[in-house]
Amino acid sequence: MTSGVRATSYLQRETPEHDWIAQHLDDAAFPSELAARMPSTNAFAERRSSRRSPYWRRAIAGMLAHIGVNSRMLATEMRHGLKRGAYVRYLREFLSLEPVGTQDAAPAVRAEAVRRACLITIGRPIDFSAGAGGARYLATGWSHPEVDGVWSDGPSATLMFDVGSPPTADLRFEFSLVVFQNPQRAPREVVIDTTRGEQIDRWTLSTPTGNWSIVVPASAWLGSRIGLGFRFDEPMSPRHLGLSDDPRALSIKLLRVCISPP
Repeated sequence: MTSGVRATSYLQRETPEHDWIAQHLDDAAFPSELAARMPSTNAFAERRSSRRSPYWRRAIAGMLAHIGVNSRMLATEMRHGLKRGAYVRYLREFLSLEPVGTQDAAPAVRAEAVRRACLITIGRPIDFSAGAGGARYLATGWSHPEVDGVWSDGPSATLMFDVGSPPTADLRFEFSLVVFQNPQRAPREVVIDTTRGEQIDRWTLSTPTGNWSIVVPASAWLGSRIGLGFRFDEPMSPRHLGLSDDPRALSIKLLRVCISPP
């Protein structure tokens, strides 16, 4: 944690924030919990609120560079190209690292953290509230965990689970949800697919809270792992509806899930 986010950090010899992080490094869910709180791990949120500097600031920076200010950066750009990210691509090539895709790498960071940590015990419920460990299954399209669960944010979201060995029988997934509803609209529709494109089920969510379940056949698993994709009919923003300042596009809040034999 950089000193800029730690008040009076230069006046204290202790770093309790770092001590707390060190104590949690062996927690399998901890990287996923951190990744869920990175602003750009949700690609939909990133498109909605870009971190790119406004035009006037970039124009001023360009004029300063042309008159010699920050000449080192200007020389770097001239040597490796003027396109955004050219120097980073040069460094990765120089160090023999894999090339980075054109999209933001942060969603891939979150998905990889989940892939490594998504081991689950059949019959043991998972809690998605903040700090409860559920973030280790939130691959894409979810906001950060809150006090009672985690909201979807955008038109789709993905969960990933690993049961340790390839299932030999079908398994039932029981979900406890809160549904974000507009009173003037029809019930919400949710389509559940595997990440390989096989449709598992379709839900009609007509109540604000409840339990919904799906049965995943053994043939749908990729080894011991399964990715479940949720496609939402019409995500809605509380800000757009005049309910609050929350700009997220909400559909469901995931509270708990449990995997068991059907």
